[in-house]
Amino acid sequence: MAGTLGRKARGQTLAARALRKGAGMVGSRIAKRFPVAGYDLAEVTRSVTGRGLVSRTAAIVITRLATRSLPGTVLVGGGLLAKALYDRRKDRRARENAEDAGE
Repeated sequence: MAGTLGRKARGQTLAARALRKGAGMVGSRIAKRFPVAGYDLAEVTRSVTGRGLVSRTAAIVITRLATRSLPGTVLVGGGLLAKALYDRRKDRRARENAEDAGE
């Protein structure tokens, strides 16, 4: 009996270490791909607290749609991608206009 209990404890210890290591690896990959560390805390707080009832309800509906079906996931993911590309283009044009105005 004592031998099996020791093996079980060892297995749980190894599983816990593997889980922590895996989570750390995933976290570092996410940090490299999505640089969220550059956001200011005030900016994040403002974007979250400035939502009204309609925005919160829409966010809940969109989340449910994305998690319940593959077409919903594709639709929501496509919308997020389009928004990200639009924002990137808008920022690039604003920088170009600022450089032109500065010259």
